[in-house]
Amino acid sequence: MILFFKLGYRNLFRNKRRSILTSLAIGVGLASLMLMDGFWGGMTDNVIRNVTDTYLGHMQVHHYEYLDTMDNEKMIQDGEQLFNEMKQDKNIASITKRTMSVSMISSAEDSNNIILLGIEPELEKNISLFQERIIKGQFIEKDIDIVVGSKLLEKLGVDLGGRVVVTLSDVNTGELSQELFRVSGVFHMGNKQMDEQMALALLPVSQRMLGVKNGIHELAFRLNDDTLLDNKKYWSKYSSQINKIVNWKEKSPGIMGMLEMTNQSTAIIVSILLVLVGLGILNTLFMALYERIFEFGVLRSLGTRSSELIIMIMSEAASLSLMSIVFGVILSTGLGTFWYFFGVDYSGIEFGEITFTEKIYFVFTLKQYTFYPLLIFIFTILVSIYPGIHAARLTMAQALKKAV
Repeated sequence: MILFFKLGYRNLFRNKRRSILTSLAIGVGLASLMLMDGFWGGMTDNVIRNVTDTYLGHMQVHHYEYLDTMDNEKMIQDGEQLFNEMKQDKNIASITKRTMSVSMISSAEDSNNIILLGIEPELEKNISLFQERIIKGQFIEKDIDIVVGSKLLEKLGVDLGGRVVVTLSDVNTGELSQELFRVSGVFHMGNKQMDEQMALALLPVSQRMLGVKNGIHELAFRLNDDTLLDNKKYWSKYSSQINKIVNWKEKSPGIMGMLEMTNQSTAIIVSILLVLVGLGILNTLFMALYERIFEFGVLRSLGTRSSELIIMIMSEAASLSLMSIVFGVILSTGLGTFWYFFGVDYSGIEFGEITFTEKIYFVFTLKQYTFYPLLIFIFTILVSIYPGIHAARLTMAQALKKAV
């Protein structure tokens, strides 16, 4: 077997230019697969961070009907007690409580439907990025303060310090409750819906407007170990007939659908590249075969077995594949390292429900250095079987006829 491999390696360089060009082409194909995987990995991490860090957290608790109805009356059962219980869970890194009220905000110039988010700033900063994304003014400090999205501010036609009135429905009486606020700050989250339709006030203020002392619509929390994200059995202890716990995947099915679509796109691209690589290998091997057709005829007439000729062709393909893999790994590592440190700037580009707010950085994984090179190697060996069989079927008469 070692002898055949040596013969295959030497035969490969009978035509150095063709072998090197083919090797480079296959290597570029492999590098493309590895770089694509690293880019998609970086983009997936970016999307997940954008979803979980911006607002949602890893998991949330609601009244089981709240997400479907957005009814202000649908509050978490024993919300404060559940909040205190979950704070003690060692697997929960941080947790915040919120009210989320469908409301009307009005200024002297215009009015708009919004979600008024009642928060506790000290808890909220460990879950969301509202405080970090303040572009004007300051975060909430007083009962009269309200922070609004950048696009909402434009619609209302007010500036910092401007006065707005928020109107919502008291959950007990159904009567309208109004409160005068001063715009203390403006946030820009890079999410159209949040920037246009969300405002933040202190939790006690929103609870007072709703007519509830300790009412909570949402508990959002982050995990110390995200492997527990899909462990429904563990989190069932915080669920009840009234309360429902969901993770960010369930809360954002559109994002999950797009991530699954990228995986399908990756499979299609891999298939296309493999076909191109296979055609390149077939072309190289058949050109080498027809150049040396007399040689193969002589070998057959001397008693060389068909299986030995097939192994010889396959050893040439293996040598070509190994050379290509080395080149592809070096190329992808070089470019990947550059993008690992400097990233690809997609800031401001919308991807479904989110907008990228930071660069996408290349992600190195074991899969890139094992699965894709092995895939190329195995595929190359499989493709070489056909020209090997073709060579094994040659007779001396056929070889002389085609060589003339």
